[in-house]
Amino acid sequence: MTSEDTPPPKTLSTPKLIGVLIGAWFVPQVVALFVVPGVAEDSFETVGGLVQWEIVSKLGTALIAIWVIVHLRWVDDVRHERWPTERWVAIVPIGMIVVAVATTDYVNLADAGIGFVLLLVVGTFATGLNEELLFRGIALRSMRDRHREWVAAAFSSILFGSFHLVNIVFAGGAAVFQAIWAILAGYLLYLCRRVGGGMALPIVVHWIWDFSSFSPVLRNPDALAGGRYFLQFLTTFVLMIIVVIRRRSIPASPDVSTLEA
Repeated sequence: MTSEDTPPPKTLSTPKLIGVLIGAWFVPQVVALFVVPGVAEDSFETVGGLVQWEIVSKLGTALIAIWVIVHLRWVDDVRHERWPTERWVAIVPIGMIVVAVATTDYVNLADAGIGFVLLLVVGTFATGLNEELLFRGIALRSMRDRHREWVAAAFSSILFGSFHLVNIVFAGGAAVFQAIWAILAGYLLYLCRRVGGGMALPIVVHWIWDFSSFSPVLRNPDALAGGRYFLQFLTTFVLMIIVVIRRRSIPASPDVSTLEA
């Protein structure tokens, strides 16, 4: 089959996009209840919790996302970023990685043991993989079909934050703050995609960030990690301020001669 015979990529309307995101997000969580016996109360306190909520469910979401991307013939568009950025935007992934490494609770990881640490490595990778495929992959690609780039970037980030509101069941009002934080982080991860030229960099940054975030509570759900989380939030906020100051808009068309963030 020649390139001329290859069917064009499909489109995904906004209602269908929302349906895909909801299904990919929640269906694997239901399946995980049957794969791993019993309902684990805490994701990071027990082996069952890590396997049930952080590995099985998140890898299930990733598999659904991959199927959707292949079905819509979006593989190349999701894998490769056609919109580069100025070099200074590399401060975003560099800053996030440096702060994540600095705020990781290495003492608690040592206390938890190598088995739990390895489970956390797999679980946080699964989270980074599935959420990036869903939001910096499917959601962003879908919105780019119908909207200017800044709208696609903003809407996919808002969707990313909104899905974190489900944590209100466990965290109460704190989930609202978490959702707002996730919107800001989602936009930074969007910039990571553009800096890295595709999906690999945002997946890795997301993975390292989540590993650091959950390192204090591994087998220690009552850990006092407020200081570490504040530093991570401060980093997110400062990076967003830098981005806004340096460039207040995203190019509206890929035909723009100089593509800047």
